[in-house]
Amino acid sequence: MSGSDDPYETRTNVLADDPELEMARAAFVALHDAFGEEEFLVREVIDRCDSESDKPLRSVMLALAQDRDAKDRIDSRRLGSWCRRLRGRVLDDLKLSVGAGKPGGAVRWKVSRISHVSQSLVESDGDL
Repeated sequence: MSGSDDPYETRTNVLADDPELEMARAAFVALHDAFGEEEFLVREVIDRCDSESDKPLRSVMLALAQDRDAKDRIDSRRLGSWCRRLRGRVLDDLKLSVGAGKPGGAVRWKVSRISHVSQSLVESDGDL
């Protein structure tokens, strides 16, 4: 029998070897480092990456949403789609969520640091 007898250990090992999960973690950290707790548009992420002032952010965003035709550009549709797929996801202590404002219909995003207290409240929301 291959693998571990302990399901938790097996799951932990699988998650540790998941490149998509590691990329998402890196993206959450890079976005939080770049924007803090402030809301941002996909366009603002791309503008910041294009300004060359934030190389770690640019590197992660290119890995996530590289334009198929221009390898040095970030595709806004691909980045927006990635954000929608990970909306509401908590990785480590960072959560990607939709912000309050939608100027001209564009979605504003936010990466927030959450505490362990708020995580337990989210998990037991029905018990409050």
